[in-house]
Formats: sequence, structure tokens, C-alpha cells
Amino acid sequence: MHCAAQCRTSSRPRRAGGPLSSLFDLATFVVLLAVFSAGQDEFRSAWFVESLMTQLATMLVIRTPGPIWRSRPSPLLFGTAIAVGAAGVTIPYTAVGGLFGFVPIPLEILAALLGITLIYVTALEIVKIFYFTTLSKEDHSWPQASRRRPRTRTSRRSK
Repeated sequence: MHCAAQCRTSSRPRRAGGPLSSLFDLATFVVLLAVFSAGQDEFRSAWFVESLMTQLATMLVIRTPGPIWRSRPSPLLFGTAIAVGAAGVTIPYTAVGGLFGFVPIPLEILAALLGITLIYVTALEIVKIFYFTTLSKEDHSWPQASRRRPRTRTSRRSK
């Protein structure tokens, strides 16, 4: 597939996931502020962790048009995502996190963030599968290679 076609095809499901992401951002706001009454530093720390977890999850979901459980990521990609996620969850508990104004996140907030992330991944997977099975039958198909030689511009000599 040509790069332009591949980029166009892979960006369409991401655009469909944008409003979904915004909806889950609002849900995270409500949970942090209304349910847990998170203060500014606690909110900042939790928002950092939630944003990182959802971005890593999004990367793993949209990398393939098929269901994520049928197409495993490479060990390097999966391992890197796990390492970055673990580092992100750990940062608020370290001195480095303090430099950014992060504070330790209570366990019940971490559990809520994990739940929100899992629901988001499920919803994103449903949107992706709906997109590829219903809205875009031809968008993710590989075009057939042409057997013709590409035309080249040649100067015509006048006789």
C-alpha cells in the first residue's frame, strides 16, 4: 500500500476515536472531582497516569484493523508499552514526580483509573471493529499491484 493511502486509512479510525476519547476525559473529570474530591495535586497526578495509560492502550488497539486479541503486538512493542506504563504509574511516588507537582495516588483512585481505561479500551475496540466492518469495506484492503510500467516523461524530438 502506498504511504499516502496507508496514512489516510489508518487515520480514519483515530478520528472516530477522538470524540470517544473526549467522552472518557469527561468521565475521568467527574470521577476524580465529584466521586473522589481530588485536590489539585492529586488530580494532576491521576490525570497524568490516566492519560498515559489510555494513550498506550490506544496505540495497542489501533495498530491493527482486526480484533486486538487476534493480532498480538510484537514482544518489543508490548514490553515497551508495559515498561512505559509501569514507569508512568510509579513516577508520582518518586522524588522526580515531586518535581512535577505529583503526589502519591490513593489505591482506590488508581483502581478507578484502571477501570476507566479498561472500559475505554473496550469502547475503542468496538468503534474500531464497527468502522472496519461497516463503514469502510474498501479502505483497509490492499490494492493490487499494477503490472504496467510507470509512465515517464520523455521529451519528443521534432523531426
